[in-house]
Amino acid sequence: MGNFNSEDNLLDDVVVIAITGAINSGKSEVSKILYSLGYRIINTDLLSKQILSASSEVKNLIKANFGDESFVNNAYNTKFISEQVFGNTELSRNNLQKLNAILHPPVIDLMIRTIEEYALSGDKLIFVESALIFEAGLDEGFDYIIMVESKEEIRKERFIKNTHLSEIDFKYRK
Repeated sequence: MGNFNSEDNLLDDVVVIAITGAINSGKSEVSKILYSLGYRIINTDLLSKQILSASSEVKNLIKANFGDESFVNNAYNTKFISEQVFGNTELSRNNLQKLNAILHPPVIDLMIRTIEEYALSGDKLIFVESALIFEAGLDEGFDYIIMVESKEEIRKERFIKNTHLSEIDFKYRK
């Protein structure tokens, strides 16, 4: 297995494949098909949500960087954070880098622990769905990478339909 080697060679005979692509490219559809065929899928967006709800350390770091509005009734304020990190300004780009610096390390740790847990249970082929494989520098850790692509116009239509956000919101997130 790529570079996610555990100390006891637990992952030596396990193949871990990343599924990646741009927003609304169809990563989740590929994952659904693989899951229906009986394969384990680790979705890093879901891991991130787990961490955001469970880790007081991450919550405190986000609040320290983005303010108390980052969480409402102890729940992550997606709308507020999205306004801070998605946009065409230097500040929003810097904020996105800050948020990624806070979230990526615990998400990667949880992803690796989950891979190891699946390997211990006997899984030999594991898939990880994540939009930011290359941006997070994880590409060398996988045995293979499936890049899901679709035309920008289709991705934009899916985004607007699924999120009820605007074309401009899509532009800042693509």
